[in-house]
Amino acid sequence: MSTTALSASPSGASQNPNLGLNRLESAALVVGIVIAHLFFFRNLALPLSYDDSGYAEAGRDILENGLFSNFHESQIRTYAYPLFLSLPHWVSDLTGAPFRGTVFALHLLIYFSAAAFLRVEIGKLKGGGAGCVLRLGP
Repeated sequence: MSTTALSASPSGASQNPNLGLNRLESAALVVGIVIAHLFFFRNLALPLSYDDSGYAEAGRDILENGLFSNFHESQIRTYAYPLFLSLPHWVSDLTGAPFRGTVFALHLLIYFSAAAFLRVEIGKLKGGGAGCVLRLGP
């Protein structure tokens, strides 16, 4: 990593100006993405469990027939997660990407969005309380 791409933050840690991440945070992000992909590729070798495939079918049914249709096992399932799974079905249909890969990408996006949100909110604590322990950035 070139030193021209990094700038010094007020805390003295080098920071990526594009993302506002210091080197430790950038490394943690890369390690997290690598670990997530390792688990994803490992799980591709495993078949979906009954419950997983049931929710996937419910998401497909909602996409094709609407939310309040009598979707797969609608008598015992709530609507929230099957409705969520209709989004990756829709993206998979549009792009031709495999459904499981689309679900993985969507979950990863949600996890990192939540982490970015928490980073900002913890940063607002200005180093007091939990901010002293959890805040890695400037």
